[in-house]
Amino acid sequence: MRKPVLVVTAYFVDALEARRKHEFELRRKKNGVHFTPEELLSAADGADAMFVTPADRLDAAFFNRVASSVKVIATHSVGVDHIDIEAAAARKIAIGYIPGISTDAVADITLLLLLGASRRAYEALQLVHSGSWNPSDLTLLLGWQLPGKILGFMEWGVSGRRLQNALAGSG
Repeated sequence: MRKPVLVVTAYFVDALEARRKHEFELRRKKNGVHFTPEELLSAADGADAMFVTPADRLDAAFFNRVASSVKVIATHSVGVDHIDIEAAAARKIAIGYIPGISTDAVADITLLLLLGASRRAYEALQLVHSGSWNPSDLTLLLGWQLPGKILGFMEWGVSGRRLQNALAGSG
């Protein structure tokens, strides 16, 4: 029995790569080199499906030219801003994405950036790397403390709620 042909535009964790190799005939570029738009269209010729990332811009021109064999395109992203959904629908190509895949990571990185900014971590790192750091200057790069500060959110979303819970101490 023929394995379905899957065009893949990036490398992922080993477990996923092993499963893909077992279940699909893979088409991809070697060593993580990215497809040009023309190369991507060529790779899709005769393919059953594609697995892309936000770096792959699939616009109306792409959907006008992509092979009719392509029935589904999955993207490793929370959204589909890089895919012309209407053009895909017109070609009856299903689009899959992964809402919520990075919720915890976004909240964690937001907290990391908040702490780094409050303690002026980047500036301190630059002083250390340049050899200008003076450990006896106790007023240098004091930063500010988070307790007692008010943190405002423009939009909550799942990541915002996760961050709120982390800051409140409830995970």
